[in-house]
Amino acid sequence: LIVFALLAASYSGAWFYAAYEINKAIEQFYYQDAPAMNIEFLGEKPTLTGFPAPPTINYEGGFKTSNITVNFDHLKITGFPLPQLPVSLQIDNTLIIEDNNTKKSLYLDYLLLTVTVPNELPNSSKKSDISVWQKNIGEIDIEHLKTAQKNMTLYANGKIGLDEELQPTFQMNSVITGYTELIQFFVQSGNLKPLPASIATSALNALARENPETGVAEVILLAHLQNRTFYLGPVRITEAPYIEWSD
Repeated sequence: LIVFALLAASYSGAWFYAAYEINKAIEQFYYQDAPAMNIEFLGEKPTLTGFPAPPTINYEGGFKTSNITVNFDHLKITGFPLPQLPVSLQIDNTLIIEDNNTKKSLYLDYLLLTVTVPNELPNSSKKSDISVWQKNIGEIDIEHLKTAQKNMTLYANGKIGLDEELQPTFQMNSVITGYTELIQFFVQSGNLKPLPASIATSALNALARENPETGVAEVILLAHLQNRTFYLGPVRITEAPYIEWSD
């Protein structure tokens, strides 16, 4: 009983210490780092809940930069931000990402992303600290990514990171169902022209195989982002907005 009480007290102390550090990081980013990066939060400051389970950051609203606007009802980030432990980001409702310059939008029904915390995190979102992190670490392991848009579903794992220009990159092994709907979505949003879309659909049809358990056609391929360009297998889909870090 004494041992159990000591373990419970140790865990409680560790949890509240982690919560204190997380809250400090939230305030730093919400009030200082985000404005310095021209990121405008569209909701109130995130809150922290979860005890005795792993800490959960809750945020309602979205955010806006000079290039993109991201809208959702509720975002949760769950987990201890300690090296080699998993942290999950979850949005259970519609996620809308709009390019402020072209007015093109991406709609997702939900998003679940689980990553492994790297051995080192940036000291802040300042460009100098991000650059040091990129040189020393540069990548984060994605345990799994799951999202959907109408009849399209995507399951993936891989790595996400930053290139030498401090722009996002990723490489993910993906299983995609409803890929024809995905291609049509990019056409309707103006990101993909009809002819390349037709070629892409034919190529994916050739690669597709029927899942023996579900009977649904799916395609397994590498989805990647490099030089701010998103590729689905060999098919170039769209460009990503440029990210400017604060000095």
